[in-house]
Parts: sequence; structure tokens; C-alpha cells
Amino acid sequence: MRNTNETIFLSKKDVEYLLREVEFVLVSLVRLNNFYKEKLGQAFSIHDEYCEAVTEFIDAERVNDRLAKMRMVIASKFDDTLGDDDMDDLERVLDKIEFWERPKNV
Repeated sequence: MRNTNETIFLSKKDVEYLLREVEFVLVSLVRLNNFYKEKLGQAFSIHDEYCEAVTEFIDAERVNDRLAKMRMVIASKFDDTLGDDDMDDLERVLDKIEFWERPKNV
């Protein structure tokens, strides 16, 4: 990592925004989980009703868009100078993530 990226500064405004968004998604999902665990029992996560509620929350509250904006706020603080490996520091940080992939038999 470049020395300029060893410390990244976020404004108070950015930190407040990020914390509010994380708190909204996290607390909402915890409440949703707790509600369906109480309503449906320990195996709540395999019920269609629970799966539909989670999907509806993600879609209605634009969770993907919120996460993308949060990533943009953080990523904008990284120096994007390419290194010897033709990657910038942010690319190096994210390079080893193993993303979900479609099952091979579907």
C-alpha cells in the first residue's frame, strides 16, 4: 500500500452518513430476523415468508444502492496511482474477495 493510503481521513459528515446507513441496514435486518425467528421458530431462515421479507426489504430500501454509495465514499479517499502490478491500492485491497457465484448445476 502506498504511504499516502496508510491513513485515510473521512470528514465527520462522511462518517455520520456511513454510520447511519450501516445502522439502518444492520438494525433493520436484525429486527427482521428476530421477528421471523419468533414467529416461525429456529428454522425461520428456510421459510418462504422470511426469504420474501428479506428480499422485499433489500429491494424496497435500495440496500444495493446504499452499499454502493457507502463504498464510493470510502473508495474516493484512496490514491488511485497504479503500482508495478498495474493495480491501485484499492484494487489490491479488494483483489482477494471471493464473491458469490451461481451454482454450477443451475
